[in-house]
Amino acid sequence: MRVMKSQHHCSWLLLGLLGVGVLSVPSVFSQNKNRIVNWSEPPISNRNTKSSGDIQILAQIEALEINDITAAGKSITIGQFFAADDEWLKSLTVRVKNVSSLTISSAQMNLYLPEIMPGGPVVVLCYGCGDVASGQSIKPGEEVEMKLAFSSWLTDKITAKSSLSMITKAEIHDTIIVLSDGTKSISGCVRTASSKNECPSSAP
Repeated sequence: MRVMKSQHHCSWLLLGLLGVGVLSVPSVFSQNKNRIVNWSEPPISNRNTKSSGDIQILAQIEALEINDITAAGKSITIGQFFAADDEWLKSLTVRVKNVSSLTISSAQMNLYLPEIMPGGPVVVLCYGCGDVASGQSIKPGEEVEMKLAFSSWLTDKITAKSSLSMITKAEIHDTIIVLSDGTKSISGCVRTASSKNECPSSAP
């Protein structure tokens, strides 16, 4: 009789634990939402803009090639939804390669958040600028990762206007590169290794 009571008690305990586990699953994944990274349409190089000062406005940056984009360590495709938690912007990384014959002193990609625009903040991914690989350059043939600069500042600015959980979209507005000879170029499009990530239009 005691054995039966013990088994009965264990069964209820197991069900109780399973119940807690089931109930806890939604809370663990509740922050996961569909997110997306898009090219800005139309790219800034298609907006009848002209080069001014010491910066060249190009139809597409050809010296730098996007080889991969990741969020939370997983590859994503520009223009396609992916599941990620509220911290996805902090983990956003763009792996690029210098496919030119010149050294690139720095590269910076600026992304807009349409859900809290206008007025920013702007998501800045960079290499050799800000607090990411400061002072380091990208040699011809070298592959590096552009990562989020000023993470704490970005979080503060977003939470001042909205919340991280509300941010589901990011648009690649422009990319700026500085060559070792001092030449600066900006474009809304960047060369990509995969046609899946290709900018919608690189025509001037």
